[in-house]
Amino acid sequence: MLLNRPYLPEGRNESYRKNAEALLTVSDAKKYCREETPLEMTVARCDAKHDLYGTIGPFPAVIRRSDAISAAVSGAEKEIAVLSLVGKTVCCTIRNICSNDEGQTLLELSRRGIQDKALSYLLDTVQEGDVIPASVSSMAPIGVFADVGCGIIALLPIRQISVSRIQHPAERFSPHQPICAAVRKIDRAAGRLLLTHKELLGTWAENAAQFQAGETITGVVRGIKSYGVFIELTPNLTGLAETDDTLQEGERVSVLIKALLPDKHKIKLHVIGRLPACPAAAPLQYKITAGNISGWSYY
Repeated sequence: MLLNRPYLPEGRNESYRKNAEALLTVSDAKKYCREETPLEMTVARCDAKHDLYGTIGPFPAVIRRSDAISAAVSGAEKEIAVLSLVGKTVCCTIRNICSNDEGQTLLELSRRGIQDKALSYLLDTVQEGDVIPASVSSMAPIGVFADVGCGIIALLPIRQISVSRIQHPAERFSPHQPICAAVRKIDRAAGRLLLTHKELLGTWAENAAQFQAGETITGVVRGIKSYGVFIELTPNLTGLAETDDTLQEGERVSVLIKALLPDKHKIKLHVIGRLPACPAAAPLQYKITAGNISGWSYY
């Protein structure tokens, strides 16, 4: 069972979407409001007061600025977070039912309420090492800001993304991408989770088992040293090729596997040639997608 169920990342809870699709009458809306039924809505616009607008079923709906973001977020960070919701699917509940200026039934929604419940659930339920589903919310040089439930954001530092080092998370992920992550640290007093990811991509042996000496495959240049060039074969596996001053970090190349040395955890490579850059990051191959990884060793 996924540990942040029923509070999955926004856009990934089918039951919330179905609840919204089933809301057809004012009577339904009153029942949902009374029972605090969770819903999903796509935000169409944000006005000058930073109120968010969309529709649920046949009804226009609004999330007031004060109900848009959990109280755990504050200051300028909160304003940016509100603006960034335009065009995205958000989790919410019906807070009130009233009429708009055109006399239509207007649903006043709360995203903050369901976020507070999601955060409380996560802090009470999740333990360090637990593997949970997440979604890429945004990326920065320091790492990924990941949605771990109803828009609750946790940081995945760049050094925890994979064993093979990258310069920016965009080299590994795409916006809104569903991912798995493990809880590295929990600060219950501050209401924050810190994530890790590399442990889920397998050990050296698990990754090396995909290859054989004599094969020619594709890789990405990840490091250039005086003694050789490090080529990423998978996010958790690199090999070493001969020194080549013409190569650049981030370049995609074809390489010949000269030798696999399991006892030394090394792979010897020879660069065959350069390749065009990929338009998007390659799909991730997870070795772990559930459970707890309190004990993990790469070698």
